[in-house]
This record gives sequence, C-alpha cells and structure tokens, in this order.
Amino acid sequence: MQNNNNIEWLKLIGEKLKDDGTIWISGTYHNIFSIGQLLQELDFKILNVITWEKNNPPPNFSCRFFTHSAELIIWARKKEKVPHYYNYELMKQLNGDKQMKDVWKLPAIAR
Repeated sequence: MQNNNNIEWLKLIGEKLKDDGTIWISGTYHNIFSIGQLLQELDFKILNVITWEKNNPPPNFSCRFFTHSAELIIWARKKEKVPHYYNYELMKQLNGDKQMKDVWKLPAIAR
C-alpha cells in the first residue's frame, strides 16, 4: 500500500513542477529505494543520490543493529532532456572552494 500513496504524491509533484524543476527527497533505507524506482517509472531523471552522514545520530538501544547514522537524499529532475539550474560556483564556495561531494556531514535535525 505504501507504493500507492507514494506514487500519488509523486504524480502530484510531477504535475506541479515546471519542466526544468527539481525535487529533493530524503529517506532511510526503509523507503528511499522504492521512491527512486517510482521516480524512474514516472520519467524523472535522478541527478544524484546524496548520503547525509549524521554526526550525532541517535543510539540504537536494542544493540542488535548498526546505529542508523545516514539518510539518502535523491535529487531528481522532472524531465530527462530539459536542463535544470545548478549554481556550481555557489556550491563550491559553500564547500571551502572545493567541488561539492555527494556525502554531506551534518548533524541530525533536533526534535
């Protein structure tokens, strides 16, 4: 059932986005792979998958799994062949004058 809900909101976004529009979707392994599949089925172009490494992840209290310290962020464009806007120079400036990488080390968002 989750896929039905996801396909509905992704279709709505596709209807509202301009042809050169992009979308950022964050998620964990629980849902991000199905979202990526649906985006491709809806003819979005996946531009990057960014790994958000949380430098302060919450602990795993069960002590039976690795601590979930990362989320994936899909950056996708509405149309395959329509160019999107990307400010390379600004991204480089924000990253200490180095090209921005696809792993971002940031704190987890507080509750």
